Amino acid sequence: MENLIMKKFYAMAILLVADVLCILISFFIAVSVRNLIEFDFVGNTPQHYTTYLGSFFIYVLIIGTLAYRKIYTKRYDFWHESYIVFSSCMFALVMIFFLLAINKNVSHSRFVIFLAFGLCAVLIPMCKFFLKKYLYRVGIWQKNARVINGDKEFRREIFKNHYLGYKFTRGDDYETVFIANKNLKSIDELNRLVEENVIKNREVIFTPALQGYDFAGGEIFSLFNSRTNLFMLENSLLKPINYFMKGLVDYIVVLLALPFLVVAFFVIFVLMKIEEPKGKILFSQPRAGRNNRPFNCFKFRSMRENGDEILRDYLQKNPDEVEFFDKYHKYKNDPRITKIGNFMRKTSLDELPQLINVLKGDMSIVGPRPFVVGERENGGISQADMKILLHVKPGVTGLAQVMGRGDTDFKIRAKMDIWYVKNWTLYVDFVIILKTIKAVLFREGAS
Repeated sequence: MENLIMKKFYAMAILLVADVLCILISFFIAVSVRNLIEFDFVGNTPQHYTTYLGSFFIYVLIIGTLAYRKIYTKRYDFWHESYIVFSSCMFALVMIFFLLAINKNVSHSRFVIFLAFGLCAVLIPMCKFFLKKYLYRVGIWQKNARVINGDKEFRREIFKNHYLGYKFTRGDDYETVFIANKNLKSIDELNRLVEENVIKNREVIFTPALQGYDFAGGEIFSLFNSRTNLFMLENSLLKPINYFMKGLVDYIVVLLALPFLVVAFFVIFVLMKIEEPKGKILFSQPRAGRNNRPFNCFKFRSMRENGDEILRDYLQKNPDEVEFFDKYHKYKNDPRITKIGNFMRKTSLDELPQLINVLKGDMSIVGPRPFVVGERENGGISQADMKILLHVKPGVTGLAQVMGRGDTDFKIRAKMDIWYVKNWTLYVDFVIILKTIKAVLFREGAS
């Protein structure tokens, strides 16, 4: 027991010191940038590093906010914890500006403060990402745990994710127990499992009976007199302001990326013309948009002009490809694809013209996969599920693309997209965009 307490203390102390160092580095960089820009080019008086590095109240406010959000005492997934760090830094930033506004004698630069807090929101999660995995390897971040009723996927996510730090144990020496509701026979069985472990001072974590919703974004209310908890969930995309913000972000992202897109479009145009001088550059196909409104979805042409004839001959010789297509809605080895088309598909560059659809208002940067007309019936998706998927604009990228890519079947990808629609936030879009960039750069299971 004493060893476990010391491990927790060391882990908390190391993570706290690392956060303080990240804050120091952030302010050092921010002051350096401010002095380089404003002093050298504008002629203002340079800011002194000691003005910020010695501002004790700044560190207390940031670290105190993180501690209040239980960063040092609870274990979160990387993306969940990164959101907590970001929101905590933004709250601390607002408080700092408030203090600066009421204290006229303070000589802090607002540019330095704003840049430093932005850097903190990036550096602190990055530092935790590498530090926690290193601490797990040396044994400091390890925490013995068991899983009850969890399937292989659930166990893999718990014990392979060293950022969480849980280590599988077979004996009775465990601090945390995970209980999955999937195979439980009744609520009474869940109550029994919880009480058996809580009474032994163990941390109990269980999955909710209601699936398909992200409860981290919900609210929990307590009715004291009846000793009852209430969970409140909302579909954020139903709020007009959120849908407007999502559309605004789409346009901003495309416009910011426009210089890079012009170069990419030109290079792809030249390579396609070299391989097939008389072939078309763009390919369009009718897809089901928001509220089932059809639109022409653009892509770079990745197939040969006489593709139908080539495919017909190929399927006659390879009938197993028909069964593969029925399950995954793609062919294992499509003979119609050109050399440049094969490269574009593996890197998802063939989907770049869909950004034109974003500017036209037909699609969003992130959203459900755009369905081909009639694909619901062939894919076995229920009418209720399809109604959810068609409630929003389809996306150039989405949860199904970054989590499953070409390795999961049609129904599983549809379930991922349904989860996205139910649990949308701007932060979820941000994470999916980052994961898309990673998938494209490392060519992870492109569809």
